[in-house]
Amino acid sequence: MPFTTDGSAHAGGIENEINTVEYMNSNTSNLINFALAAHHRSAVGTWSHQGGTGTTADATVTLENDKNVDVSIKNHKGSGTFDWLNTTHLPEELAAVKPHIDALRADMKRMKAEMSDGVENEDELDGLHEFISEIAREEVANLFNTYIERLTSENIGYILSAIYANYPEWILINDKANKKYVLIHKSKSNMARFFHNGMRFKLGVTDRAKTSRQIIAMNPDGRDVNTHLRIRFVLNNGVTALLGFSSANRSSTPVIKIQQDDVADFISSATEKTEHSYA
Repeated sequence: MPFTTDGSAHAGGIENEINTVEYMNSNTSNLINFALAAHHRSAVGTWSHQGGTGTTADATVTLENDKNVDVSIKNHKGSGTFDWLNTTHLPEELAAVKPHIDALRADMKRMKAEMSDGVENEDELDGLHEFISEIAREEVANLFNTYIERLTSENIGYILSAIYANYPEWILINDKANKKYVLIHKSKSNMARFFHNGMRFKLGVTDRAKTSRQIIAMNPDGRDVNTHLRIRFVLNNGVTALLGFSSANRSSTPVIKIQQDDVADFISSATEKTEHSYA
């Protein structure tokens, strides 16, 4: 599966958050609001969009008893993944790659300077940028592949536990393929894949995706369990921004992502959920 690095997924996610908040405020008699009201024993007042990189909550629901309830809103189009984590705050095992990324950027800058002599027009310059970008893209992938392999079971377990501890109480998925909202409570049964429960973790083996690995849990009896979670170690704005070749972004920095694979399985296996059709 190809992964986008041009920001389009992020923009689509924000649009989904805004549209969801507007829907909940405009159609107050819906099963999502009723479920929140029943759980918290107070009618729903208003939804407010939050967003931003400093919080995992995409919306806050203010109840009539003045209590605020945080909600994470996910966009699911029928295929693909969604993020549980997307952060530049890296564990030290991954943060150690940063000096190497800086050195690579400097090397590519020197390469451009050496090869720019004789470039006579924009088309030739664009071709040079693409040539250098392809070299850098492979080098970045190799670097990230090396460092992601250094993550231990303890590293992975800590990351997953921290996601659960800091996540909003509710997850609201816009299941666009089935035209419904699915509200899932952050219970331990629904989020069991984020806990050790006597298990250790390892990364799946791959021959292709150098910057991406499945997270596998290992039972005490030695059996592997697919968590349907994936870790990605990438540049947030891609290689062209790292090299200064992008008109859209001026910089690009390493980020770690934890993504939910097989979203349909996550939804179907959730035991504490409410579904509301908007078809």
